[in-house]
Amino acid sequence: MGPYNFVDTFNGLLLYPTDWGTATGGIGGAGGAGATIGGTGGTGGTAYNFSSALAFGGAGGAGGTGPTGGNGGTGGNVFATVPTNAHIGSGGPGGTGTITDGSPGGPGQVISP
Repeated sequence: MGPYNFVDTFNGLLLYPTDWGTATGGIGGAGGAGATIGGTGGTGGTAYNFSSALAFGGAGGAGGTGPTGGNGGTGGNVFATVPTNAHIGSGGPGGTGTITDGSPGGPGQVISP
């Protein structure tokens, strides 16, 4: 079998499109509005890529609104067999507060094999 779940009968001569195998984590959900503190944004999805293609962690979700804004979600983690192809997710923005804004979320991390 070739690396993309079909039989490779080309003796290694078949050229695969460069975007095949790209893994992308989903975006974290937004935090809900709160009566005192907005909800924390969801964590971005983790991207696992076991081929040599790119992997992008999902962005963290935005914090919810409230008198004190909720914190942004953490960016998604990434596992990639080629370290230079691992692109961690960015943290989500802090929620807007009428008194104090929430803090932005931190970035994801590269997961070692």
